Amino acid sequence: MRSLKLSVLIITRNRAGDLVECLNALVKQTKKPFEIVIVDNNSKDDTAKKIKLYSKLLPIKYIFLKKTGISISRNTALDKAQGDIVCFTDDDCVPPADWLKSIEDHFIRYDSDVVMGYGLNFYPNNLYAIIEQFNYETWLKNVIQNLNVKTKISDGKIIDTKITSFKKKVFRKVSFSENLQQDEDLELGTQLMRTGAKILYDPKIKTYHKNSNTCRFLIHRNFYRGVSQHKLRLEKGIEIKLTYNNKVFHKISTKKALYSTLKKKFGLPIIISKILINIYRSTYLLGKTIAALNYKFTNKHIRIPNR
Repeated sequence: MRSLKLSVLIITRNRAGDLVECLNALVKQTKKPFEIVIVDNNSKDDTAKKIKLYSKLLPIKYIFLKKTGISISRNTALDKAQGDIVCFTDDDCVPPADWLKSIEDHFIRYDSDVVMGYGLNFYPNNLYAIIEQFNYETWLKNVIQNLNVKTKISDGKIIDTKITSFKKKVFRKVSFSENLQQDEDLELGTQLMRTGAKILYDPKIKTYHKNSNTCRFLIHRNFYRGVSQHKLRLEKGIEIKLTYNNKVFHKISTKKALYSTLKKKFGLPIIISKILINIYRSTYLLGKTIAALNYKFTNKHIRIPNR
């Protein structure tokens, strides 16, 4: 059977503990990576020390990048990668042991340029992580009706880099926009659609992501998502639909499933579940509104904190 050279690309910043869990998962892969390119985005913790330890176990290429930014870090990783396929994951992801094997199987079997996998919640018993996962999956269902079935992706604005792998050659025509501080993957997906790239969703390729596990983290992340998507609309002309206003979310059966889950796991009455969902929704809208007002009066974008 044909074998592919898979390059794993990780960008990291001040998350040494999370990165160790990610690297532990990569040690356990049944399909061994050709290389693991790690771009350390000016970390101040012991990230470099941890990477050095794992270099004895994994084929790591370590790059320290002083200039901070998600897009420049991803582009730097791409420049250094030499595999046939580049497989992105984040430092707060924990891929299962068959992750790389599933990616290889997909590219051998299907004529895809890009494949996006299924992002699972690493904290299945955490209230805030469940709410974030529900909204994330609802957003995906704008384009992918059944998350359990392989399908062609018709809208690049749902591309999620941390669970997406690419033929290296597609980056001859596209790159991550370095003037974006966040949501650079949504803009990349739009670029890919313009080139005619064949993008598939394959739920057999799974990765666990550490969703927001505190109320503060959930609100912070969603507020700045609103800020970022205002900038995305102004600078790139890309409008992202609200997760909460789409036809999927307003299906009674969809909402009932969430309310039932929250009641079963946490004993929450429906009214409290509704309040939590509305808080989540409102922080996104607040971020978008404040960003719009700030730009109107100062002609500047709100700076998104480095993660």
